[in-house]
Amino acid sequence: MMNDFDQSIGRNIILGLIASVVALGLIGLLIWVVNPFPSRDIKISTGPEATLYYQYAQKYAEAFAKQEINLEIVVGNGSTQTIERLLNDEVDFGFVQGGTLKDVDLSKLVSIGSLYYEPIWLFYRDGVEIQQLNDLKGKRVAAGIEGTGIRLIAEQVLGLNNVTPDTATFVDSSVPDAAEALKHGEVDAAFFVMSPTSSVAYDLLTADGIQLLNIDRAEAYSRKLNFLNKVVLSEGILNFETNVPDRDYELIATTTVLMAHQNTLEEHIFLVLPHLIAFHNMRGVFEADGEFPSGLYVEAKLHPTAERYYANGATFVTRFLPPVWAAIADRLIILLIPIITLMVPIVQTLPSIYYRFGIRYKIVNWYSQLHQLDTDTSLLSDEELKQRIEQIAQLEYQARFTRSVPKDYLDELYDTIGDIVATREYLEQKYAERNN
Repeated sequence: MMNDFDQSIGRNIILGLIASVVALGLIGLLIWVVNPFPSRDIKISTGPEATLYYQYAQKYAEAFAKQEINLEIVVGNGSTQTIERLLNDEVDFGFVQGGTLKDVDLSKLVSIGSLYYEPIWLFYRDGVEIQQLNDLKGKRVAAGIEGTGIRLIAEQVLGLNNVTPDTATFVDSSVPDAAEALKHGEVDAAFFVMSPTSSVAYDLLTADGIQLLNIDRAEAYSRKLNFLNKVVLSEGILNFETNVPDRDYELIATTTVLMAHQNTLEEHIFLVLPHLIAFHNMRGVFEADGEFPSGLYVEAKLHPTAERYYANGATFVTRFLPPVWAAIADRLIILLIPIITLMVPIVQTLPSIYYRFGIRYKIVNWYSQLHQLDTDTSLLSDEELKQRIEQIAQLEYQARFTRSVPKDYLDELYDTIGDIVATREYLEQKYAERNN
């Protein structure tokens, strides 16, 4: 017979095996749920090759290549085409200008983060009297091509001043064409949304006969349209030697936002987030240190993964694991919280279940042995009878020193001990009668 120590080891082994089987089953289920092998092919939609969007996409692609991830750059005409591609789930990510999501169903889109400011520039020719944007009424204004992001933003900003196709002449033109038309007097003013590092912006700032409009009511515009912010183009910031620009200008700016379809894999979002930090976290013409990337200045809801990343920074797993496995680990941690909550009472109940079934099994086994030992003693020799008494005494010892008995089994245990004792005493009496 096993002693109590051996039985305790046996119980621990059984419980350990049960816990191991449950844990392995949960791990297998979680791995199946989180899909640990996401596609290594990602698509990103950009503007034309001459744009900053395309240049940043190239930087992302080079960084992804080092992680054996293929980033395919899908060139387009700008934000409106990118939005269409995202809505149709044709690409995973895309650069979108703030202000171009008007009348768009945002339920299928998520924001990964705003990346940098894109100022709005209103250049006009010398001799054209323009003090405020509302002075553009009756003027010829190059305001992007119909349906593009620039036109959508222009319609909203100029519309606040009742400058519309009915009160002014909107001329369809690309950014380079608008700049040339302005220089040659084919338009009175031109509306742009572009980076301050753009060669077009610098060229117009230094061109003879062209002026940049200071937006005196920049703060008011930012209050009226939530995708706008007030920024200052500081004197000399673009060229200290030649002092470009030659004064401070108050401007309004939208932001460039990296967006994704709602079905974009979380692992892919984990892949891109560190690169956003690497490429967009530095000080710029308008941006402060650490201002971008950000969960602010977005129109579509921020993806939960990006929200956690911006709020808490890189976690332990993101610092020490490759991005794909970091994404899996992050999701496992989130999934394990409710599972652990569920498993705690189950694990706490396992010993009780074990002991309930265990004590019941022992009682039945003791009665089975007792029945075999309590046979007709008249056929037994004195030595055989004495052995029977010793075997019953061992049963009694086991029963009396059984540990961890549930309360609702105590009565049954005591009854069992009583029957064993009664049988032992009966046989002892028979043995005594024979030897007197």
